[in-house]
Amino acid sequence: MEVYRERITNPISVEEAFAEVRRCLTQLVAKLLSFLTPALRLKSLVLPSRKAAAQGVLDVVEFEVPSRPEMIAYIRSRVVDYAKTLPFTHEEIEDIRIAVGEAGSNAVRHGGNGDCRIGVRMEKHTDGLVVVISDRGCGFDPNAVHIPEPGELVENGRGIVFMRALMDEVRFHFTHPGTSVELVKYLHTKAA
Repeated sequence: MEVYRERITNPISVEEAFAEVRRCLTQLVAKLLSFLTPALRLKSLVLPSRKAAAQGVLDVVEFEVPSRPEMIAYIRSRVVDYAKTLPFTHEEIEDIRIAVGEAGSNAVRHGGNGDCRIGVRMEKHTDGLVVVISDRGCGFDPNAVHIPEPGELVENGRGIVFMRALMDEVRFHFTHPGTSVELVKYLHTKAA
């Protein structure tokens, strides 16, 4: 109780309080940037080739992040921000968010340890969005993944089901080593 009374009898001005908050936030942002800057590396901003532009590719952005669970939210956020530049509905944006989160989770879980990196490629097309999430893992057979029955309590196996249900196309590409998941969401124009 004594500490509380002391604060009341010794008030600081609003300006001093805001200055202290500003100072603390500036330090926090500086620390976050020092941590994130080496981790979040914009690999490249790619301009589509003439051939790609003729095929409807308007814009391409690629980036890499460390293969760590805390980076999944960052991947989702970047892809959702990019998807919002297209005329998707709120529900379609949420579908993209969930599918990208599942693909990112799989890349972190199966794509190698924390020393590895996850690549993300986002392509804006005249008819939709293509997102490719790549890792350097050993790969798998997506058709051999056990699909849980409704009500079956299992730890794995629903991510691919979700991706296929929420996106218009889901393709798996395998290199040695590595797996890429290509997620496609088309723009669906409403009939007038």
